[in-house]
Amino acid sequence: MKRIIIILVFLAVGFLNIYAQNTDTLHYKHGVGFAAGRSTGLGIAYLYQPENLGIQVVIGAYDDDFNIGLSPMYILARDEMINLFIYSGNSAYYGEKFFYSPSPDWRIANSFGVGFEAHQKQFSFNIMGGIASYYWQHSDWEYGFTLEASLLYRLH
Repeated sequence: MKRIIIILVFLAVGFLNIYAQNTDTLHYKHGVGFAAGRSTGLGIAYLYQPENLGIQVVIGAYDDDFNIGLSPMYILARDEMINLFIYSGNSAYYGEKFFYSPSPDWRIANSFGVGFEAHQKQFSFNIMGGIASYYWQHSDWEYGFTLEASLLYRLH
């Protein structure tokens, strides 16, 4: 655990140095695509990011199952190819198939962590990792790590 935190700190410092060197990058405000994560949601994604602060909305459905995610993001450092940001993932799921349960159930998930956005032209791939909390309808809160990802086509 300590090694992961130390590695993330070194990566963040490295990206902040890159940010200090280059701030003239083309910025896209909108993004549409697909996202997958336990705390950000699973399905079709829309990202609105006019400046450093943005929000990603994810909506997904499968048979009678449904999920929605709402995740604010804040860019800490920008570069021509990679951005560093922090995020807060928030999602709600309802159904049987998401959980492999015999009866419909709902779940709430929240997370906070760091992410990297690799972008080439109008395509971007976001990978995020952090600490998450999960609440299942018939149990107590659970805590752990989460890994999230999204692939977006960016528009002005």
